[in-house]
Amino acid sequence: MKKIMHYRSPTTIEIEKYNNSGFLVVNNVIVQEDVKTLKKICDIVIENKEKFAVRDWAWAKKDGKLDERKFKIIQTTISDKFEEIGQMSFRKWSIHFASELLGEPVKFWYDQFLAKSPGFNAPTPWHQDEAYWGPTLNNQGITCWMPFQDVNTNNGCMHFIKNGHKKGILKHTNPEQMQSDQLICDIEDSVIISCPIRVGSITFHHSKMPHMTTANKTDKTRYALSQHFHTESAKIDTKQQYNWKVIRTQIKDETTESP
Repeated sequence: MKKIMHYRSPTTIEIEKYNNSGFLVVNNVIVQEDVKTLKKICDIVIENKEKFAVRDWAWAKKDGKLDERKFKIIQTTISDKFEEIGQMSFRKWSIHFASELLGEPVKFWYDQFLAKSPGFNAPTPWHQDEAYWGPTLNNQGITCWMPFQDVNTNNGCMHFIKNGHKKGILKHTNPEQMQSDQLICDIEDSVIISCPIRVGSITFHHSKMPHMTTANKTDKTRYALSQHFHTESAKIDTKQQYNWKVIRTQIKDETTESP
């Protein structure tokens, strides 16, 4: 695999740790220039959230109608809106590093900017990425999660389950109180691992790894970007979905359950 200059490849120990644990923390690897550029782009999204981020992932029924959403968690794809992101060094490195971790070439699929607004108790509950993606992506996905500031349990750092990717796909549900397509799973009797990291550091996790982030209890917005990759050999069929899949077009406040 072609090495991306300036950024390093994973070590043998890191690859082994990822395979065994289902996740990996990589410290001090994203250059500050990239973080600053991404934050400026995401500030534009936040300032124009009604245009760019039609979804409020923590929109609950008690919060009122569509036009009364508080945007507790602003969620939107951004690479499809700002094409320059695809040419940035962090993206090229992430693809390279993810390919090395999985042991075969991967390609960028989509990303998600996730801003947790201050003043709301809005954690992102336990879930697995494959629960959203469907069975045809079995063990062929990997996610890179990158914060734009130091993160800990007070503002929404990542949490994983020890060896959670070996549990298979857990049963997911769409919470009755939610008006988004949010899915949750039960991780009872599991060992939880908290991953506070500094800005410039990232996490990678397997597509079957249960994960969550805590609520933002600070007075500042928590910025993070999730990049989702799948193997180049994957044959994705979006028509095949788990029976818990929910599609909500929030801009019209419509819900469609998968067959």
